[in-house]
Amino acid sequence: MSPKLLHNGALASLGCAATFVFGFVLLLTQLLPYINLQHNPEEAVTFVLDNHAMLSVWNFVIYVLFGVLLAIVVIVLHWQFSANQSLLTQLGALMGLVWVVLVIASGMLANVGLMKVVELAEVRPDLAPSLWLSVVTVTQGLGGSNEIVGGLWVLLVSVAAWQRQLYSKALSIIGMVAGGAGIVSAVPVLSDLGALFGLLLIVWFIYLSRLMMVESANLADGENGGA
Repeated sequence: MSPKLLHNGALASLGCAATFVFGFVLLLTQLLPYINLQHNPEEAVTFVLDNHAMLSVWNFVIYVLFGVLLAIVVIVLHWQFSANQSLLTQLGALMGLVWVVLVIASGMLANVGLMKVVELAEVRPDLAPSLWLSVVTVTQGLGGSNEIVGGLWVLLVSVAAWQRQLYSKALSIIGMVAGGAGIVSAVPVLSDLGALFGLLLIVWFIYLSRLMMVESANLADGENGGA
């Protein structure tokens, strides 16, 4: 694998972590009231009208931008496994690409949906809460409220990395724990584990970025030494 491709993967992985940090910080400092209004559509619409721009940026970063960066990470990891492909690595790549599609679709749907809610609130305020509820329900169903696909991807990649001794065992362990948390977060009584999934992924993406950077530098030194 070329050092440049690995370097790009490292930057993308660091970017994925940054989108998670951005999402958590904005959520805890500005958007927590909005999350707490999930069962009160009328007040939620009022919040949307007052904070539409901020919500749009938040959705774009945590869904669309994250999805684009994730696609790069998925491709680079798939290339790293290419020398010894198996059903596990192929399934991992597939789950990664499915996650990319779902998160980008969630972001686009969320932003277009909120824009329509704002427009409808001006002419038919009585219907805006119902539209908002529909948008939120579909967005969460695609991936905004459960982490099954993302959890599967991280779990499969981490198990494959462990088997092939790719990178460190610590990275694989973090990934397997994160993946397991993401998968079981789909169970209603364990939905809070979705937050653990996100926090562990921040650590996982940063660690992966560092290891990719080191490997990229080593490969570049090897090429220069052999030139």
